[in-house]
This record gives sequence, structure tokens and C-alpha cells, in this order.
Amino acid sequence: MGLLWVISAIVDPRHVMQVGPCRILAAILVLGSAIPVCTQSSGNRATAPCNVLQPYTAEFKITHMERLADGTTITRVTKEVDARDSQRRTLRETTSTVPWQGRPAGTEGIVRNPDGGWTDWLSWYRNASTLKMPPPEQRHGCWASAMGSEMRNYDRVQPSRPAAAMPRPASAPPVIENLGTTVIDGVEAYGTRRTTTIPTGQIGNDEPLVTTAETWLSRRLALVLRSVTDDPQEGTTTRELVNLTLGEPDPTLFQPPAGYTIMTQELHQVPCQDQAK
Repeated sequence: MGLLWVISAIVDPRHVMQVGPCRILAAILVLGSAIPVCTQSSGNRATAPCNVLQPYTAEFKITHMERLADGTTITRVTKEVDARDSQRRTLRETTSTVPWQGRPAGTEGIVRNPDGGWTDWLSWYRNASTLKMPPPEQRHGCWASAMGSEMRNYDRVQPSRPAAAMPRPASAPPVIENLGTTVIDGVEAYGTRRTTTIPTGQIGNDEPLVTTAETWLSRRLALVLRSVTDDPQEGTTTRELVNLTLGEPDPTLFQPPAGYTIMTQELHQVPCQDQAK
């Protein structure tokens, strides 16, 4: 539920995965830097080898609009809060007002700690899960949580191997444009536009399908401050920064809401042969 670990441009910031009774947002929360240039990757975060981290709190409005074949328009609005503190903890909390993709309306959040532990929560269950990590000096061999939802082998090195070749229809490479720089809420942002075209007939389409993804990235924060993705199959998603505060976030942002049931998991060492693959 590390930036941008972020979306060739941001399309859906609410990807989640199941962990115990709670879902956590996938992905990778915001890492950043102050001066070094940070590279942008997928999602709305940027993986950046940056050492100087700028604490901040950012609020976004995400609007997804989809037009059906009969002309009906479906609009979903999501509020998102991202934050990073000087301890290098990161937060992402999203609040939706309508059900979407099998999830009810409500709030889900995740805090990731620099040691690899995390805390996540879901408003519709009013519960939270916390994973505590072993001290770094003890991280060798195999570890698992009591529920088995988290398993780690700190000694295993995954062998590198080439990805299996997947046959794909021929298509034109994406076109990437440099949009220059602009200032968003007092922060300089660098813009790019990525245009991808699915040729006629490739997936049964009788016309070319053109998708554009525009992003405005703050290299200082390693955070995408604005993005617009227009996909003829999925609709249009706009992610707008509505408030940005530089400096230490409110510490309560990194805690589950009051009154939630909190389940704590701790990793304990286990024989490696007993650890599920």
C-alpha cells in the first residue's frame, strides 16, 4: 500500500493488494530529494537515488471520467493525501465517495517505514494492520509472521534471468515530448507528454486508439504534482494538486484513525525449509 517507485503517468492511484484482513495500497510511496535530479518511473512516484529528503504534505484531487457507448458519463472523484516526514516515513491515504472496482466508498491508507515495516487501515472495516520488522543486524535467514501473510528470506538472492519473450503485435513506439517547466504551488515542475498509439486492427479496433499521458514532476520533491491521462478505453483521469505544505507533516497523519481495531504482526525466525516459496 518508495518515488517515484509512480505511472508512466498516473492512471489509477488506488491499486491495492490483500495483506491479512486488510488491503494495502500497492505500490511504492514517495521518496524524493531536494537538489539531485530524480528519475521518473511508473505510477505517480519516482525512484530516485536521492539522499536529501524534503518533508511535505500534499493533497490531491483525482477525477476519473468515463463515457459509455450510449453517451452516459460516469465521474468518480477521489481525495488523496501524500506525506513524507524527516524520519523518511511515507503516507498515502485515499478517500472515495462512490464504490469503485469492488471496493466500497471510504478511506484507505498506508504508512511505510524506512525499515520496511508498514501500517495500513480501511474505514469500512474500521481496522488497521501493523507489521513490525526485526532489527537490521538480525536480518538473516528466514522470517515469517504468525498469520503467514508476510514471509522473508534475507539470505536468498534471486538469480537474474531474462524475461520470457512474449509475442506482441507490431506497434509504433511511444512518442515522448518535453513540455518544459512550470511552477505549481510555488514549486518548479518539469513536464512530459507520452503518446501511445494502438494501430487499427491490433485489438479489433476499426480506428487507431491514441492514449496521451501528461505529467508534471517536481524533481525537488520527486513527486508528480499534476497529471492528465486520456485513454479511449479507460476514460480520462486528472490528478490535481490542491494544497502543498513544505515542512514536517502532522504526526497524527501517520497513525490509524482513533477507535480502529489494530492488529500487530511481528516477524519471527523460522527454518527456511518451512517457509513457503
